[in-house]
Amino acid sequence: MFIALAICAGSIGMWLFGKGAVNFTESIRADPQIPRIPAPSSSSPDNAPTLETDSQPSGEAWERLTPSEINQGFQVISQSKEQSGLIVHPHSPCWIELPSPQAKALVQPNPDSGFVGPQECMSCHKVNYASFLETSHYNASRTASSNSILGAFEAPNNRLETNHPDLQFSMTASSDGAFYQDVHFRSLSRRVPFDIVTGAGDLAQTYLFWEGDRLYQMHVSYYSKLDRWINSPGYHDGTAWYARETIPKCVSCHMTYMESLPDSRNRFQRTDVIFGVTCERCHGPGAQHVEFHHHYPGERKSRFITNPSKLSRQATNDVCAQCHLGSAEPLQPPFSFRPGDKLEEFWKVNKVEASQQGNVHSSNQLQRLQMSKCFEGSQMTCLDCHDPHRSQRGDLALYSQRCIRCHEPQACHTSTRLGEPALSNCIDCHMGMGYDDHIQMETTDEIHMPLLRDHNIRLLPDATQRFIEQLLP
Repeated sequence: MFIALAICAGSIGMWLFGKGAVNFTESIRADPQIPRIPAPSSSSPDNAPTLETDSQPSGEAWERLTPSEINQGFQVISQSKEQSGLIVHPHSPCWIELPSPQAKALVQPNPDSGFVGPQECMSCHKVNYASFLETSHYNASRTASSNSILGAFEAPNNRLETNHPDLQFSMTASSDGAFYQDVHFRSLSRRVPFDIVTGAGDLAQTYLFWEGDRLYQMHVSYYSKLDRWINSPGYHDGTAWYARETIPKCVSCHMTYMESLPDSRNRFQRTDVIFGVTCERCHGPGAQHVEFHHHYPGERKSRFITNPSKLSRQATNDVCAQCHLGSAEPLQPPFSFRPGDKLEEFWKVNKVEASQQGNVHSSNQLQRLQMSKCFEGSQMTCLDCHDPHRSQRGDLALYSQRCIRCHEPQACHTSTRLGEPALSNCIDCHMGMGYDDHIQMETTDEIHMPLLRDHNIRLLPDATQRFIEQLLP
């Protein structure tokens, strides 16, 4: 599953108002009657920046306020370590955090990466290529455009209101084809461009933008269930956080290839990006393969490329495990894993408890599957149920037929009672749906969590009873 990048936020820390230190998480206002909006809580190393106690308005941060805005009381608190500035007002609990301007991009293209992009596969693999264009993997990331952004840009559906009258967002499209999130904080406005779309939109989309060669996540996401704009996962309503770094760990599960600056958190080469999770993430870089078969078009044996279905069970599943084995810490540079490599040499995987539901951000479908008796008692791989070249999402009858390859229908008591309706839907009884409370999106009046399919295949009496009740009069 691919959706937007989920956010792990942190504390904002300290800032100076006048000459005295003020704890931002306690108060960012002079008026004690204004209710506080807390900073996001810390849940991972990918935290929001922490302001140093000696942070103060100065330098280029001040240059980002107009004289009129300064006269109205707005201040920018510069955070040198995080390369960002926090715009605050002494009479408001709201805030905007934006990255500091970067004039020069330093990350250069890598001509020896070996990645060529999915378009090079089309001439020889027309059928698979055409169907693959419809998959969530192919659409895991794209450049921002009217075709790729699912949210509305026409009033009134282009707005995201917050619980506080001081802060609102509007999504706007310019005449030159660019798209923006406009932040309105009292009388101050700031404009942030949509540059990259992440997520196919089956569940949601989250958006990224460039500041020089640094990549950041945008505050406003799109939530498919409500067909509306929403605060990105982990972002608090009434704030505008545009300084959350998009780290290589995030990019590596939404892109086929993007060159990063070694030892940097969010600096990438901008032009030679291969969007989506496409052919080469599963088959390996294709440059040698393409060059060889262009020179020897009559050669029928595939050279310099890997077919995951021909690998061992462990190696086949490891290809999918790059992004579907749960929370993990990278041990090697991004995009360095190749089909056939041992996963544990590239990722340190955190084990998940059996009671924990599948998580769309940490994507632990394979880890959940490995808890199943189906997995333990067979040689099954992800490819036994999933065809990565075709969009089959939600086709419960099709997936149920794949269950029946190994399971006798007569062994299902529900099928003997209900007949064909049960045989066409093994999934809802044995792979239940659950809300993931690690992915929370705030609106003005409630918190939304995505409903996810659990890959731990097992007997689920409550789910089975609900299924039966839906079918019987």
